[in-house]
Amino acid sequence: MPGKLIASALALSLSAGSAGALTLGGVNFADDAFADAASLSSGTAVNPDFSGLIGASNQSFADIGAGNGSPTIRVDFTDNLVVNAAGVDLYIYAPGEVFAFGVSLTPGFDTGTAATFNLVASPDTVLFADTAPINPYGFNSNSILFAVDLDALGAAPGAEVASIYLSRGDTEGAIYGVGAANSRSLASAVPLPATAWLLGAAVAGLAAARRHG
Repeated sequence: MPGKLIASALALSLSAGSAGALTLGGVNFADDAFADAASLSSGTAVNPDFSGLIGASNQSFADIGAGNGSPTIRVDFTDNLVVNAAGVDLYIYAPGEVFAFGVSLTPGFDTGTAATFNLVASPDTVLFADTAPINPYGFNSNSILFAVDLDALGAAPGAEVASIYLSRGDTEGAIYGVGAANSRSLASAVPLPATAWLLGAAVAGLAAARRHG
């Protein structure tokens, strides 16, 4: 019994630290990979509520298209950071009719920190048959994951990014979500005191059992 208690404590400490995952278009994301906040950075939006892009649901969206005044928005990650590693670092999840987005690390869209990512130019961008998305344009049921490499925005290798800025790249600009492909979680898997308490209790139980034995 004491041995089982130790095994249970160890198993709990490991399982509590494992994160869930979400798969979109064959791309796997950690459960905390998607942006947590969005706000107006510049311009005038007809509808300044951009909360529809928080998380990864295709049942809500934020609009930065021409019909909403083409604003620039700031997107923030609060429980994770986007890491500039090899390959694609970030995906913008959007309806299939959206052609391109402007992405920057600064609000001014300086040449060295901004780029346009579109369906045609990037071989890593994914067009896929989505599951019943709410599409504001209604042409098809596909969705897009625009592949963004932070190298193209001037980020240093290994740089960690907490915020990006987005502008529309064509007439349409609906966004379901923004997810980090290379992500570092800021949340502790298991608080150390809790893990230590579980293991300590198991060891104490084993010692007590041996004394009684």
